Amino acid sequence: MYDKFSQYLPLYRQVKEWERYGLNTNDKNLSNWVYRSVPSQGPTIVLFLNIL
Repeated sequence: MYDKFSQYLPLYRQVKEWERYGLNTNDKNLSNWVYRSVPSQGPTIVLFLNIL
């Protein structure tokens, strides 16, 4: 998530980086992980927006 949103690194490039470390996955899996993590991030995002 950090690479995707803070570093603006596309998922397909993250997959290539992970492959260099021996972790085999694909951008579809990463996309699913991002999609599934959004509900758990909701309270954090709301808190952050309230601080601003």
